[in-house]
Amino acid sequence: MPRLVIKHGPGIGRDHALGGAECVVGRDPTAHFTLDDAVASRRHVRFVSEAGLWYAEDLGSTNGTLVNGKRAQRVRLHDGDVIRVGNTHLSFVQKDLLGSSTARRARAVETPPPPPPPAPKRASAPVRRRRRR
Repeated sequence: MPRLVIKHGPGIGRDHALGGAECVVGRDPTAHFTLDDAVASRRHVRFVSEAGLWYAEDLGSTNGTLVNGKRAQRVRLHDGDVIRVGNTHLSFVQKDLLGSSTARRARAVETPPPPPPPAPKRASAPVRRRRRR
């Protein structure tokens, strides 16, 4: 089942299954997938399924919708496409998350590298103190 996964922005890691014929995304509490992004419109973009294919349609949002970095009014989606809604980047994942090589690559990019080990402490020479007379 296709999903939208927040890859960047408020709510990173949240996802939403696209189970019905359409899904409205935006700040409005009545939207199917609500975003906590002040730059997104209340009803920003709609995802529509037609004959097994998914499309993203901008709903006249103030800042527009970008798909793979290009402004779009209506565009067919493919597995791995990135949809920018305000400051939020959504990834369209069409294949099963466990079996998809695209999803594995996305998880690998999303996971930050482990922190470097702490630098070894330098041994300091003993401090010589003068005796008071």
